[in-house]
Amino acid sequence: MHTRTRTTALALALAAGLSLSACAGDQAEFAQDPPSGSAADQGTEQEEPATDQSDAAQTAAEETQETDEATTVEPAAEQTVEVEESESVSTEEVAFTLTVHRLVVHDYYLEVEVTVVNDGTEPVDTWYGSGNGSTEPRVFDDRGRVHPFAVQAGGDGQRLTLEPGQGVDAGLVFPGRLDPDAEQVTLDFEALGPEWEGLLFEIPLGAAS
Repeated sequence: MHTRTRTTALALALAAGLSLSACAGDQAEFAQDPPSGSAADQGTEQEEPATDQSDAAQTAAEETQETDEATTVEPAAEQTVEVEESESVSTEEVAFTLTVHRLVVHDYYLEVEVTVVNDGTEPVDTWYGSGNGSTEPRVFDDRGRVHPFAVQAGGDGQRLTLEPGQGVDAGLVFPGRLDPDAEQVTLDFEALGPEWEGLLFEIPLGAAS
């Protein structure tokens, strides 16, 4: 049996940016992978000798400028939209509550502040930190533009699992400029797994704060 309940939640203190923090029980952490190898050596760049190609360089610069102007996407106005909506899920396997607090529209990316709390007696698998695009949240607008999930600090391709009684505050980042004509965005968690089916939050735009 799969039941869902939508409620209006009180505002909670959120972790800024890409950070994660526990809001109930023990600290929630991404599952650990074996340590990776040493950092890649940084290469060095060599300067090329100067040549007398001023006319050609000027022409190339003008062509590049024209291309940039043609492909530039006008950004939507920066704004913060308060949401404060919660969805509670209860199945035979898991029980948890997801609260979306607010959507922040930045110039080059969107940020969504959320809280997830494990209300059940079994672990709850949430999103991967990075590197698993088929099982990540996403944002799409009513103009057809999709914003994929960005890497989270400390994720390294690992899944964040909440043990019973644990909760986490998170700032989820979705790169890309929002279409200036968009009137609504949808926050979609369905790819996280069967228990997350139907967890979509439709967020109207324009109510900037």
